[in-house]
Amino acid sequence: MKKIWKTLVYHFEWDFIENNLDYIRSISDEVIIITATDDYQGKIFKEHFEWVECFISGVFDYLENSFYDLLTLKYIVNAYTGNWDFDLDFLAQNNIIYKNSIGFSSQAVAELWFTMMLNLWRNVLESKNFAHNRWKEVWKFQWTESFWKTVWIIWMGCIGTIFWNMCSALWMNVIYHSREEKKNQFEFKNMSDLLSESDIVFLSVTENKDSNKMINAKIFSQLKDNALFLNVSWTNTIDWEWIYATFTSSNIKIWTDFLNNDEMLKQYLQSDSFYTTNHSGFNTVEAKERNVENFMNNLKGARP
Repeated sequence: MKKIWKTLVYHFEWDFIENNLDYIRSISDEVIIITATDDYQGKIFKEHFEWVECFISGVFDYLENSFYDLLTLKYIVNAYTGNWDFDLDFLAQNNIIYKNSIGFSSQAVAELWFTMMLNLWRNVLESKNFAHNRWKEVWKFQWTESFWKTVWIIWMGCIGTIFWNMCSALWMNVIYHSREEKKNQFEFKNMSDLLSESDIVFLSVTENKDSNKMINAKIFSQLKDNALFLNVSWTNTIDWEWIYATFTSSNIKIWTDFLNNDEMLKQYLQSDSFYTTNHSGFNTVEAKERNVENFMNNLKGARP
C-alpha cells in the first residue's frame, strides 16, 4: 500500500498520539511533529504545510484556509470531537477528507451534566454539614425534586440526546430546539418559545459563526428567576459580558463547562450561584478508550 508523502502532527503531547507515533511513521514517508504549549497560538506556520498530505490535529487552534497546501493536502484527522477549528465547507470544496473523533465523550459529558443538575437542585454542594451531623443547620436547605420539571435542550446532538434520555427516566417534561425537528416523543420549540417556563436550559451546541453569542442579554433575561442554566458549549456561544447584570440580579444558577476569559471568570466566581467544570466532562477511562479507537480508525482511513 502506498505511503503518505508527508504527515504533519500538531498536538499537546497527548498520550494516545505519542503512543501511536510509530504507526504514523510506518505509513508516512516523512513526519513532522510540532508540540504545542500553553501559549501555543502562533506555533504553527503556513510553511509547515508545504507538501503535507495528511494533517493530524490535537490542538484547539483555528488555522486560516490559506495555511493549507491545496496542491497536496488530502486528509485531516482531528483528534477531538469539535469542528469549530475547521472550515468544513472549504475542505469539502477542495476535496480534503476530514475525520474527527465524533461521539467519544458524549456519554461521559451527559452523565456529568445530569449529575450537576441534581447537585444544584438538592444543594449537595452546600450540604457539607451532613458530614458533621449538624441536623439543625441542614433543615435550612430547600431542596427541589426533578419530577415533572421542564428541561429545554438547545441542540439535540449526541450529548443532548443522551441527556434527554436521562431526564425522561425521571419523568421530566422535555422540550428542545435543534436545526431540525427530530422523530421522538418530545416537543420541538423555536428559540423564542417557553424560555420563561423552563426550569432548566441545557445548551449543547457546536461553537461556530452561527452559534456565536447566541445566548445574549435579551434571551437570558427571559429565563425564570430560579432557573438552572447548564452550558456544555464553549465560551463564545454566550455573551458573558452582557448577561452578567441579569445573572447577578436574579436567582438563576449557572454551571458552565468553560469560560475562557480570565477577567470575566473572576467576576462570575464571586457569585455563589456560578460553577464551572473547566472542560473536564470528557475525562473518563471509557471515553479515552473510545477516543483512541476512533483516532486509529480515522488514521487508517487516511492511507492512500
